[in-house]
Amino acid sequence: MGGARCDPRATLELQDIHYDGKALSGRFLVGALADKVRLDRRFLPNLGVNLDAVRECSGGQPVAFVRGDTFPPGAREEDLLILARGFWFGRNVGFPVFSEPFTGAGPECVIAEFSLRSFDGECVATVQATATREPSSISGGGLPSEPVSSKDAGTL
Repeated sequence: MGGARCDPRATLELQDIHYDGKALSGRFLVGALADKVRLDRRFLPNLGVNLDAVRECSGGQPVAFVRGDTFPPGAREEDLLILARGFWFGRNVGFPVFSEPFTGAGPECVIAEFSLRSFDGECVATVQATATREPSSISGGGLPSEPVSSKDAGTL
């Protein structure tokens, strides 16, 4: 991967991936490979969990993407999670990835590279995930693709 240099002390997985052409989200799960992996339980995007690179699926070419800055309150002692070997922790995290005025439209399929930072700011895990744009639930003309049931249409 072309992402952050990392000393893997944990394993990182991404499940239940959603991509709508603008944002990418999913459930990040981290498992400790070493004893006492120190994490920030808030799993903040672009602070604890970083989006390091985005490529298009078809040719693997890098694409421009949004890198959001976050300025949350500093980590407090109650935000510290010490994960023991063999245990897992997970949280849903979302990233804005594309914004038409700045990056153009997002491709139909992306390969995203993520890294996980420890409570102390060190890279402890990386993961690569592939996501395909989800079909829109609205079809032509702005009408729902499924007809509305007559019982929901109301009566006069």
